[in-house]
Amino acid sequence: MYYFRNMAPTPKAKNIYARQAAWRKRNPWARSVEFARRRCTDEKHKDYLFYGGRGLAVELTSEEAGRLWARDAASTMRAPSLDRVDSDKNYTFDNCRYIEKSINERLPHLSVEQLAALAIAVDAGAIYI
Repeated sequence: MYYFRNMAPTPKAKNIYARQAAWRKRNPWARSVEFARRRCTDEKHKDYLFYGGRGLAVELTSEEAGRLWARDAASTMRAPSLDRVDSDKNYTFDNCRYIEKSINERLPHLSVEQLAALAIAVDAGAIYI
């Protein structure tokens, strides 16, 4: 619901926003799946050309993303990011993982073993990202 600048939100609207915020807090992985889905389906999205335009699709459900979140201990990360292990394949349970956003942005083509070694080095303070 959109408001004009001088209009205050109604109590009903405040309740809806509060419920949405509470749901997002209980399901933090849902946004990453939603954003991936938009990149793959919304032709007006700025990154559609690199995702949906290449034929990539999101086959990952919100429940599977929740299992990935728990498996990869994403709640302990500063900024968890949904990553595809093989960037030429779709978003599927077997092809996705959560990693730190800073690592995902700078080093997108590392194997699981290389990422684990990098994470240990970052935690030990040997490397700053």
